[in-house]
Amino acid sequence: MQTLYSDRDSNFLSNAMQEVYTKLGISKQQTLAYNPRGNGMLERLNKTLIDTLSHLVSVQQVDWCEHLPFALMAYRNARHRILDENPSFLVYGRDPVMPYHLIFSEKVRSYSDSPSYAQQLVTKLQTAFALVKQNLDKQAESYSKVQVSLPKNKRIVIGDLVYLYTPKIKVHTSKKLSKLNQGPYRVIKQNSPVIFQIQHIAHPLDIQTIHLNRLVKVMEREIFPTIEEKSEIVDSPVVTNET
Repeated sequence: MQTLYSDRDSNFLSNAMQEVYTKLGISKQQTLAYNPRGNGMLERLNKTLIDTLSHLVSVQQVDWCEHLPFALMAYRNARHRILDENPSFLVYGRDPVMPYHLIFSEKVRSYSDSPSYAQQLVTKLQTAFALVKQNLDKQAESYSKVQVSLPKNKRIVIGDLVYLYTPKIKVHTSKKLSKLNQGPYRVIKQNSPVIFQIQHIAHPLDIQTIHLNRLVKVMEREIFPTIEEKSEIVDSPVVTNET
C-alpha cells in the first residue's frame, strides 16, 4: 500500500479525496496542525521558490506562473549542500544542456552517437547514488552527535500539565492582546520523543495529538525566601576544606 503524506489543507482532507484514497488503496497521513517541520523538506522547497519568485515577478504579482519554470530550473540545477550533487543529475544521469552551451560550446552529442549510452548511464547513476548515500550517512552521523538540551518548560512527561500554543487570531482582534496559550491540558500519552497526546482539564472530550513545539509545561511558581530565611542564609558559616 502506498502512503500519501501532506499538510492539513482541505483539498487533501475532503470526502471526495477520501474516496480516491480508498479506490486507489492509498494510506493517507498528514502533518500535525501548526507544525510545518513535519514536512520540512517540502516546506523548505516552497520557501526557496517563493523567495526566488519574489525577485522575478512584476509589481502586480500576477505573472508568477510565467517565472515558475525558470525558478524550478535554477533549483533543480543548484548543488545540494548535503547530497553534494544537483538534483537534475541524480534524475537524468547527465548535466542539463543550457542555451549558452549551444551557443559557445562544441556540438552537443546526441544519445545515438554512443551505442553504450544506456550502460554508461547506469554506471553514472550507480556511482552518484553511492556517493549520495555516503554523504547522507555522514550527515546523519553528525546530527546524531549533536546534544540537544531542552529548556525546563519543554521537559514534558506523561501526567504533566501543559498549555497549548494556538497561533490563531480572531478577526478584528490584536495579536498582542490575544491569549495564544490555551488550556491547561494534561499529557496522557507520548507517541514519540516529540509527539504527545493531551486532554483538556475542563473538557475531557477535547483530546489532541500535538508536537512538542506547541506545548508549554505548567511550571510551579517559585516561592521567594522571607527576610528571616535570607538572614539565615547570609549568617550561615562557610565550610572549607583545610589541608
